[in-house]
Amino acid sequence: MQFSLPLAALALCITSAIAVPDPIAHVTLESSATGTVVNQKVLDGQCATYKYPSDPVSAISIAVFECVDVTCTFFSETGCEGSSYSLTTGLHRFSRDFYVGSFQCTV
Repeated sequence: MQFSLPLAALALCITSAIAVPDPIAHVTLESSATGTVVNQKVLDGQCATYKYPSDPVSAISIAVFECVDVTCTFFSETGCEGSSYSLTTGLHRFSRDFYVGSFQCTV
């Protein structure tokens, strides 16, 4: 079976168009009050909803997949709305109650 160059180029374009974007960070949210730990991989600019908005978050860990600077903004409400607080990569612990409704990470 022979493949023509235009057919091969078309297949490459279609494959690229449906490729799934790679996550930029792995975010872990931990609540010492309830023992809940949520791990989530996030895409650049994706608004992620935190499943337990009524549980105070005691620690957040942000790990990157590639050598890029990532900033994650945590919002008090779902839909990446409400008051916000931004963190960079690393482990962050909170001595006061910190409530998260959603978060978004960007490069």
